[in-house]
Amino acid sequence: MALTPIGIRPPAAATTAVGPAPLARAATGTGNGTAGAAASGTVGAAATRMPLLRTAVLALVLALALLTGLLAGAPAARAEAPRTITVEDTTGDLNAAALTERLQRIDFRESVDIVALTVDVRALGYSPSSDLALNDAVLAYATQNHPEWITDGGAFWRDGLVIIAIDPDNRFIGAYGGEDVKLSDGQFVDIQEAMRGPARQADWNGAIVEGATEYASLLGRPFYLDPTAILSVLAAVGLAVAAFFATLWRGSSVARRARRAITRYDDVMMQFVETELAAKTIPETSRYGEPVLRDYDEFSQRAAEATRLRQELPAHLGVMWGLKPGSADRARAFDAAVSRIDELDDQIIATNDLLNRGSRWREAWEREMAPIRDSLAQVDQAVMQEQSLADAPTARALRTVADKVEAGLASTTRALEEQTMSPDDALAELDLMTAAMGRAATAHRDAVIAATARSEQEAEVMRDAGQGYAERDRYGTIRGRRWSRYPASYDPFWNLSPILWLSTWQHSASTDLDTYRNPPQSSSSSGGFSGYSGGGGGFSGAGSSGRF
Repeated sequence: MALTPIGIRPPAAATTAVGPAPLARAATGTGNGTAGAAASGTVGAAATRMPLLRTAVLALVLALALLTGLLAGAPAARAEAPRTITVEDTTGDLNAAALTERLQRIDFRESVDIVALTVDVRALGYSPSSDLALNDAVLAYATQNHPEWITDGGAFWRDGLVIIAIDPDNRFIGAYGGEDVKLSDGQFVDIQEAMRGPARQADWNGAIVEGATEYASLLGRPFYLDPTAILSVLAAVGLAVAAFFATLWRGSSVARRARRAITRYDDVMMQFVETELAAKTIPETSRYGEPVLRDYDEFSQRAAEATRLRQELPAHLGVMWGLKPGSADRARAFDAAVSRIDELDDQIIATNDLLNRGSRWREAWEREMAPIRDSLAQVDQAVMQEQSLADAPTARALRTVADKVEAGLASTTRALEEQTMSPDDALAELDLMTAAMGRAATAHRDAVIAATARSEQEAEVMRDAGQGYAERDRYGTIRGRRWSRYPASYDPFWNLSPILWLSTWQHSASTDLDTYRNPPQSSSSSGGFSGYSGGGGGFSGAGSSGRF
């Protein structure tokens, strides 16, 4: 393969890229105008930040003052005991006298008539499996025994009426109200939540009292006593202040990212000549060197791009620059280009060191062996994850392959040291070792699936758990670069570190299989069953029920 000349040198930036002095000029800018602009930008940034900060603090102070004024100047809320209290205990679970006394002590903001009602939905012809059973049973009981609880038109509960109902045997709770004292759907759910604790303790009187107390707390509550409203105001102010500081942080983060990228860019450019020389001396006939030469073409293009982006950055990279439109995208693009050339130049130099047996060839070779060594270190843990197969034929085969690979690493390294094996052949040996471990790992995976899956569907779930996992890019190896260029020439499950893949697969397969066998159950609603079934005859009184 012919080496493509790098396209950076002709522009002026090419000269600055190689020498530290021109780079310094690019970083600091030239002329008093630039310095003046930088100074002006700094003053402008400070001048802009202070009014924004004062505005945010002022908004918070005003909001707190408004809330304080509302609370201090609000009229005293009415406090009335229930106008009447009726206890309808059809199941015999209430202490009527004690319950009446407790209900009388509850203060409402409006005149209400309280009904404490226990029913058995089955006795009224309704199935406990129906979510609307209590609603229908309460309506049926009222229609049969207390028609005065319903408006003359038969569509709503009577004005002023509040019904707190329980079905102890079938575990229903609910609350209902006339149109003038009705609550929102969410507030009716709050009442059920208040009743649920005592009801689960079979404290039926306590459940009724808690429901009525919560009803009194919610009915006619001024907005300044509504925690949601207060929290909403404070949240709005808090969000405004947070947004202000988040904006400053974003600008600072963008500028900081660009400054870090400049430092890395300078470092890469300082060794640009070394990278270029390394690429030119990589053997073009090497099957492991050829993909890296293609990486060098990319390096050349991305280096030119990074140089262009660097020249577009201003001399002063402060917070306010980071807030300008397009700054974030520019910093991100520059950082991405620099990160890529920083990665590629290391790979190019390491490839040259190994293929030409340079002074640092041992370091490059250790990097190539690292994924295999990591796999060898995980063999025992991998086969022990499935205890029943710890001594299975596939587990023993995996250990045998691991022993051979460990010996192979030592012999291949000696051959390299003694120069009886070329670096290309040594890398090919590592690929053969990797393939052998990969086959053994896949065989053990299949054994685990066969021993665990109860059906072909479960086996498919387990097999799919291994898809998409790869350790190919983590190590930055020459062999990994070859795979990235020619993946079709490798097995679909090929990994630089097959046993690490097996360990990760076993964990994922176990989790996926457990989820398949025990799919997450949608939590059954414990409250908020509003409305009435067909037996309601057009009735649409307010209220809802839930289970406890």
